[in-house]
Amino acid sequence: MYRLLCLLLVYALLVVSCRHSTGEQKLLLTTADSLMQTHPDKSFLLLKKISSYKQLSSSNKAQYALLMTEALFKNDFKVESDTLIKYATGYYNNSDPLHAGYAWYYLSRCEQDMGNAQGQAEALLKAQEYALQSQNPKFQSFIWDAKSLMYQEQNKLDSMYYYARLAYYSFQQQKDIRNAVVCLMNIGVNYSMSEKMDSALHYYFIALGFAKQVNEPLLITSVYRTISYAYYKKGEYQKALQNSRLSIQTSDKYDYSKWMNMAYVYLKVGQLDSVRYYLQKCAPPPYRLTDYYELWEGLYEKQGNFKAALDYEKKLFFTQDSLNKHALNESFAGLDKRYNYQKFQSENKTLTIHNQSKNILILILLLLLSSGVALFFIFKNRQHRKLLEHQRLLTIKEEALVKQEQEKNLILKKQFDIQQNALIAISLLKQNASTLIKKEESIFKNLKQKKEFTTQQDEALSSLYKNVIENVDLLYNNISKRLINSYPQLLESDILICCLLLAGFDNIAIASLLDILPKSYNMRRTLLRKKLNVSHEVNLTDFLVDF
Repeated sequence: MYRLLCLLLVYALLVVSCRHSTGEQKLLLTTADSLMQTHPDKSFLLLKKISSYKQLSSSNKAQYALLMTEALFKNDFKVESDTLIKYATGYYNNSDPLHAGYAWYYLSRCEQDMGNAQGQAEALLKAQEYALQSQNPKFQSFIWDAKSLMYQEQNKLDSMYYYARLAYYSFQQQKDIRNAVVCLMNIGVNYSMSEKMDSALHYYFIALGFAKQVNEPLLITSVYRTISYAYYKKGEYQKALQNSRLSIQTSDKYDYSKWMNMAYVYLKVGQLDSVRYYLQKCAPPPYRLTDYYELWEGLYEKQGNFKAALDYEKKLFFTQDSLNKHALNESFAGLDKRYNYQKFQSENKTLTIHNQSKNILILILLLLLSSGVALFFIFKNRQHRKLLEHQRLLTIKEEALVKQEQEKNLILKKQFDIQQNALIAISLLKQNASTLIKKEESIFKNLKQKKEFTTQQDEALSSLYKNVIENVDLLYNNISKRLINSYPQLLESDILICCLLLAGFDNIAIASLLDILPKSYNMRRTLLRKKLNVSHEVNLTDFLVDF
């Protein structure tokens, strides 16, 4: 039995080793790799000449998968399948962390195009592990930049800002000015999304200075376009127009967007002829037609041509409806293609098994082996997910406890402030009263002056009590008004005692503040419990806090 298994394994290895790459295919791969950074379009055309890439050796197939996926993205293709790049992620490992990292990086971009946010994040985390292991600063910079863009899409602006700055400093150290400019623009966009236009402009102007250093017209015009948008959001339309004009000095594939930006600004300043002029120059793609029709509608409304405005409003409605239907049709078409592909693949596998009966045992053996490995990784992945979930729950609990502690400390501080202010005011009132009583004969020449002094003292105390009640209302959601509404029989003195208890004063302090004996205060407190229907087993302060 042991010999049979050994023979089967040797046979399997022989079958796998039959796959090999020709010299021409290897040359095409090497040339495409050398041209990828400078001429990705030429690199893509070379890779397309390799028609039977599945027959390549394992290493060359992984290289082809990585290069072709990179070429697709650099030529602005939308990649909605991860089948190809997974050849690379399955082949490269810790022995080649740089290629492994790039493979997982492009897998994350594929997941992004497919709309799988979770898959995108997981692949990017894997790419980050390999990036740190590779110690390649340039690749690490790409990872930070990708993470910043991912957080930007999720509207997590603090995390986006953190990773954008990491990428910017890394690119700057490598003197990669072009990518540094892109990072600065991303940081500016971050502030723009937070409506902090002054901060956004600060980074845009830094980016403009760097862009002028490398003298790339397309980069410079992109910066001017973002600066124009920031001034537009600030309402500084003349500056927005000035930068828009600078952005159109270089023509590129975003000319329609520049014309529309100009139209937006001119519509704001009321120069309707200029709005019409720039809209007539536009030829926007389908996904920008809604903005285009909206501009025409706004133009005709300002001109008073409501019939034409209504026509464009109808066009806007039908365009939005058409885009939604198109997206739905594409989704169904994609599902249909995937279903037909899977059906064809299943039939092809069945035919292959029937035609190659000699390989059945090898396939079963490899299937069992791969199933075992897959189960092992599934188990490890579940354990890892459980650990992450446990850590997440612990973090949430810790944050909740910290928040509760902070709220508690804030309430205690406010209570302490109320107490201190009240005690200081009462102390001053008593001191003044005591001093004036001692000098009564010299100060109060008649009964009228004494009465006025007493009235002033009473008014000062009343103002102090009112201040205490107002501060407690701020802490406990207008509790004085809620108590009066629920218990109309309560007196002003009862409300004052409730507020002093909530402010943290003890019984002795409250008796002193009210200038009554502790025995009298205890009687008032007993009567207050009866009015509130609070039994002696329940703490009165706790009742008021929960009220």
